[in-house]
Amino acid sequence: MHVHRSTYHTMAKALRACGDYKVVERFTPRRDWPEHPLAGAERALLVDVETTGMNHERDRIIQLAMVAVDFLPDGTIIRAEPCRTWLEDPGRPPEPVITALTGLRDADLQGQRIDDAEASAIADQASLVIAHNAGFDRPFLEKRLPVFRDRLWACTWRDVAWMDEGFANQKLDWLVQEMCGKFYRAHDATEDTEVLADLLAAKLPVSARSVLSCLIEAARTPVIRLWAERAPFDDRHALKERGYRWSPERRVWYRDVVTDQVDAERRWLNELIGISPRATPLPLHQRFAADPTAG
Repeated sequence: MHVHRSTYHTMAKALRACGDYKVVERFTPRRDWPEHPLAGAERALLVDVETTGMNHERDRIIQLAMVAVDFLPDGTIIRAEPCRTWLEDPGRPPEPVITALTGLRDADLQGQRIDDAEASAIADQASLVIAHNAGFDRPFLEKRLPVFRDRLWACTWRDVAWMDEGFANQKLDWLVQEMCGKFYRAHDATEDTEVLADLLAAKLPVSARSVLSCLIEAARTPVIRLWAERAPFDDRHALKERGYRWSPERRVWYRDVVTDQVDAERRWLNELIGISPRATPLPLHQRFAADPTAG
């Protein structure tokens, strides 16, 4: 029996209205952005990479997706361009776990390559680069495409106070489901990037701010990098849960915090493992870099 699509929309609306059901819709890229002159707007670039592994020194990008969005100073998005996606041959077949995660097989990647000139030209037009896990994406991208080294970066995972807004789970697919009422195919760089635009435009339930407005503020707020030197191996899980990242170059855990959080973070480290972290100011354009010159 054929059912017209409008019937499903009516049913979904009725289910939502009764209050006993939560209905999520399949994600499709949004095109109905508010009409506004581009004068005074800035450009952000939403990015996501799929890779052969977690180590940016050893592993390679196999998929890169980018969506350029224009926004006003208050964080209102007024335009999102279609996603641009490339595949790249890493020179070896992806491990089975990577294929299971991304759906990308050796046959999909053979002979493929990112268009360096096109990707760099797109990135060069943006004043801000946004990823859901910028601490992962940035090291891969700036190694592959140097243009990403001097951009301001923001992170939808780290730069929003999700716990304060009532979200204990910060995975992208969960946030998109809860904030936007959509579901999509996670770990596909194209969809992971396209859904970011919807998430950035969403209003947070407690502060009533848009997600993008939080990121704009974070990207321009001075940051201090704390180095948890000599932290015992057994405390690695607590450090990771706290938001610390491991620097394989320096073999030390570190975390970036704004100035008014430094004293509280020092107390936490002292109480947990009895150390006083070394602190270094971090230039704004080096946020989420793998091994910035500061330090």
